[in-house]
Amino acid sequence: MMSADNKRRSNTVEVVLPQRSQKKRRPSHTVPSPCPPGNSSSARTHTSPTGFGSPSPFPARPCTPFSPAGSLAPSSSSASGSHISVLSSSESLMDGAVSVGSGSLYEDSASSDSGDDAENDLSDEEQAASRLQPFKRLSQLPKGSQRTIMASLQREVEDVDAWSVTVSPEYYLKNFCTAQTLIMLKANRGNKIKDNQRFAGWITLGYAGSRMSIDGKFKTPLFKELKRWRTIQESRHKGSATYGNALFAMPVLLHCLRKIECEEIRIQAYGQKLPLLPQFIIGEPAQVSHPLAELNEWDIGVTTRSTNIFLFRAPGSIPSGMTVYPMVIPRSMDFGSVNIELRYHGEDYKVKIYPCLVHVLKSFNSGLHANDPNITQTLKDRRSTIGSMIDNLAKLDPEELGGFRIEVRLKARSLKEAREKAQNLPFFDIKRWLNPTDDQMKRFKLEAVVITKEDLIRNVVQMLAIANSRDVWSGANQGKVSSFRQQVVTDLFAALGWNAGRRRPTCSHKAGAWWREPDDGGKKTAWEIILGHLTAKYSSSASLRRLFDLMKEHITNGVLPCQKNSRGVYQAYADRSRFRLRCNDLSCRHILSQFQVLEYFSQLILQGAVPYTVIGLPPNTFAYRIPTSKDPITAGRNVAIQPQGAPATEPVVCQLHISNCNLTYHFYRLFPQPLNCTM
Repeated sequence: MMSADNKRRSNTVEVVLPQRSQKKRRPSHTVPSPCPPGNSSSARTHTSPTGFGSPSPFPARPCTPFSPAGSLAPSSSSASGSHISVLSSSESLMDGAVSVGSGSLYEDSASSDSGDDAENDLSDEEQAASRLQPFKRLSQLPKGSQRTIMASLQREVEDVDAWSVTVSPEYYLKNFCTAQTLIMLKANRGNKIKDNQRFAGWITLGYAGSRMSIDGKFKTPLFKELKRWRTIQESRHKGSATYGNALFAMPVLLHCLRKIECEEIRIQAYGQKLPLLPQFIIGEPAQVSHPLAELNEWDIGVTTRSTNIFLFRAPGSIPSGMTVYPMVIPRSMDFGSVNIELRYHGEDYKVKIYPCLVHVLKSFNSGLHANDPNITQTLKDRRSTIGSMIDNLAKLDPEELGGFRIEVRLKARSLKEAREKAQNLPFFDIKRWLNPTDDQMKRFKLEAVVITKEDLIRNVVQMLAIANSRDVWSGANQGKVSSFRQQVVTDLFAALGWNAGRRRPTCSHKAGAWWREPDDGGKKTAWEIILGHLTAKYSSSASLRRLFDLMKEHITNGVLPCQKNSRGVYQAYADRSRFRLRCNDLSCRHILSQFQVLEYFSQLILQGAVPYTVIGLPPNTFAYRIPTSKDPITAGRNVAIQPQGAPATEPVVCQLHISNCNLTYHFYRLFPQPLNCTM
């Protein structure tokens, strides 16, 4: 048996940085893609997207790092190459993701030796081009593979996923209510009902397994009646019902609604996936005789199972009425789930076609990426979430991940009528979307990309490895997260298969995408680079103390001036848990927190007060950076922005405020001349 150390070492994905080429080129930090441990040149033939053992049209290639232009640089596995472990010794981000089933994530355990010989004949350029190749579309696969994939699809029974119906209090009491039925009256403002303008002014009362809403005009009379039975407060806010969440007996609430003559209750139930079988349909949810029954809406769906994951998109430009949510980027080339709004035979329908992978991710965590992280601690938590999801997906059978689902939203007075209408629609046959013959569906023609579970995990592991090699996760826990980092996290979740539509992922074919550029492509300011370097390298109190001494050693007069007054200088002010700086002037006593210390040090380096090479940045870090300012005057006289060594006759560009800055740095006492911002 392997020891615990050996076992963990075998699960650690190592990245090999090749030796610098002798050819003169733009300096860059080569960002690698993950390679199997100790294997940078072996080649294996993995199964094709069909999953039936036929050779893949894009076999696995040796892992090679990304070049600045987005192409691949020739790989090198020499002993002098430096290795960067993607897996930290203090976290299990990749544990379980390296091994899928009984084989490696990067190698097929059933590979043949002949495949190795064939691949070794390929040049580095050919292998690199193959490595970056996007997933092949279903139509690009051999005809036999296409037929095999389509024949293997297993369609399940129809179900009702959601309904929105209007009923009277009497009907609700008779069909939905028992003596033990409770409703939680909610204090928060519920989402407005958007399915019809008729319900625009309605408010959400609460939830009793389903969402219950009434017309806003009944809000005040209802609470007057409710106060007769218990203590409760009506909210003055227009969109909410009460101030504090209150658990109410449903019979009491319905009694009060009848008293105020409210005959319209909107019930909305989502995510049921209730099979339309006799043993599950106990009764009719809708009150067919209700005056508003014609506005009832139903989501009828059909799930199709497969060992492969299906992604969809229009083959060309996206037509009006269609919305695409890219997933498994960048290799999917922005294929994902599709929403379609169309008019068919005089009626309006909404169709959703999406991979079953979405429900698998929800089954582990229903709120994976609900909103953008605003502080670094939340950013780090999202990284841990992605690592956990990779681990979870790696343990699942392909049948559980594969397949797709089609849902159709339609209007019908009853569930029975909705089912009959759905059975007469062509929308549930995926072939009618891939090869439409109906004139009303032709403009919504779809193309599919079919991938395996291993393809999915390889894609997100590679994206995460690149993100780990960038300055994405570092910083003080309460530090603000930049828009760039928020975009990286959104892209990582999209690579995993999660796209909630709140922030659009980066286009897969974008030339300057962060996963293609080895550095930031000149997009980051020198301030961001220096601060990121300091944050990553000096995080503990002891390391900050050493940095403080280093800064004093290289700055003029050996002291760090206070930011708030010209008389004081900063001194170390630390306890056991954190390092801070405090002004020695008794009338000031200005204190810098740990993160403010790093920002202050970055500012000094940017102004040239301390050489940036002192903190370990290479001498040519800023040699080729161009100004991001659009000011032709400033841009003309600052061909290369360098925080150190600027000519004395030229002002130093303020990297802290790239535009619209009037800041002047006053160091009259410690420096020969002030460093003025020219923006």
